[in-house]
Amino acid sequence: MKDVRYAEKKVSFFKNKKFLTILMGLFIISIMVFSVLYSGLDTSGQEKVEYKGLEFVQTTQGWLAYTEDEQKILLSSNPGDLVDISFTPVSLSFLSGIQKLYLSFNPAEDVSGALYDFQQNAAYSGAIVAACYEDGEFCTELPIKTCADVTSTIGVVLFREANESSVVLEGNCLTIQGKNLLSITDKLILDQYV
Repeated sequence: MKDVRYAEKKVSFFKNKKFLTILMGLFIISIMVFSVLYSGLDTSGQEKVEYKGLEFVQTTQGWLAYTEDEQKILLSSNPGDLVDISFTPVSLSFLSGIQKLYLSFNPAEDVSGALYDFQQNAAYSGAIVAACYEDGEFCTELPIKTCADVTSTIGVVLFREANESSVVLEGNCLTIQGKNLLSITDKLILDQYV
């Protein structure tokens, strides 16, 4: 008896179910990616605020602007709300001459937003170390650093809640204090560009 062989009918690669499933998946993924990219590029519906020549656009990360030389400024506070905050202008140029910077604060106070904005926008590329300006229960693992600890290569930035708002630079020690530290820090950063 002869073996009977059945010839399999070859299915075209383009009619293969696996190929069609992959193609459909790639199509759906590309639609999703392009819709996200388009919504990210569309700034027509975003709120815009002008502050002394800089145009800020509200994003999911905060208020974003670019200077003429393409430096990015990202603030948490609405720049229009910072007009009423006043203190003697302070330059952050002292940061260029130091190797280590201590950001000193009281962990019991609401300073996280101010610390983040300062680190995000201050043009400092050296070592940054969290510290406390006074000993307390939350400071057991952090060094204690005040203005007495500054040197020509070590700087300290003190963030302190207080009734009066002020920004004071003495040598390599910058003290930022007030009721709303985030707004004061954003104003300090904004003043560096305008």
